[in-house]
Amino acid sequence: MELKGAVVLITGAGGGIGQAATQAFIDAGVAKVYAATRVHGAEATLAHGRVVALHLDVTDQGSIAAAAAQCTDVTVLINNAGVNHNVPVMGADDPDGARHEIEVNYLGNLAVSRAFVPILDANGGGAMLNVLSILSRVNHPAMATYCASKAALYSATQAFRAELRSQGTLVCAFMPGAVDTRLTAHLPIPKMTTDEAATAMVEALRNDVEDAYPGDMAGGVSAGLAADHKAVEAQFASFI
Repeated sequence: MELKGAVVLITGAGGGIGQAATQAFIDAGVAKVYAATRVHGAEATLAHGRVVALHLDVTDQGSIAAAAAQCTDVTVLINNAGVNHNVPVMGADDPDGARHEIEVNYLGNLAVSRAFVPILDANGGGAMLNVLSILSRVNHPAMATYCASKAALYSATQAFRAELRSQGTLVCAFMPGAVDTRLTAHLPIPKMTTDEAATAMVEALRNDVEDAYPGDMAGGVSAGLAADHKAVEAQFASFI
């Protein structure tokens, strides 16, 4: 798709990937980026030039409705908001962690998508990109409930793709491996930089990619799943 002149809304824009994506889309020539964050007061640090800072809590229907009423010119929706409690399925000290991940990573992004789909339609179709993870395709048991929430959004992404094809909306599942953010700071493994992830996001949309696996880790796991998904499951099971 053509990004020059597009109007982009990015949820979770205050995080590492969100900030890098905001700059990457500005560099790609978009007309405007709505940089949305749930943290009150963060808007002032995000707004500059073609960036409009926006308060948006993806778990609050009133906040979502207000954003949709304000941002009627959006042509590209980036569902980037997410949380990770980094716990195994049986070992969670906080029993509400899994619920929080589902509320943000799945239900929150689902609600934002539903609110903005009519806006994308009215503006010619545009695109929706859901920032998932390669862990939406295979479970890492050390962060099991996070993976489950991302898997739920991956499945919903396929459903959005089927429903929105008739209105001409590109729906991209963006599935990187580990990206160097505060959510992965504890992992002693190779990671993509946030700038690399953001650049890959822009390129995925430019090339109309429906399932994007940026980086060596994601590409390798995707190939492994295609060849022998049980072997990949066993490999990840050994990480706990």
